Amino acid sequence: MALSGMDIGQIRTLARQMNQDAADISSQIASLMTHIDSAPWSGSDRERFTRHWRDTHVAALRRVVSSLENASRQALEYARLQEDASRAR
Repeated sequence: MALSGMDIGQIRTLARQMNQDAADISSQIASLMTHIDSAPWSGSDRERFTRHWRDTHVAALRRVVSSLENASRQALEYARLQEDASRAR
């Protein structure tokens, strides 16, 4: 009977990449917010745009960051479990 499992090293690499991608997105959020906040624009249209940007797009991007971080933690946990199971054989 064939055994199935995972390449633990590759899953750990995937987890690191997910964390790096989450950090990159967080950095982009901060950079965009800096640009938006410093744009030479005033008035109610700016306020409406900025509010929509923060409430809709920044919120969505932060959910993506959180999802990537959670997926990374899960991948590391599955790699640990696979490693433990492989040792037990």
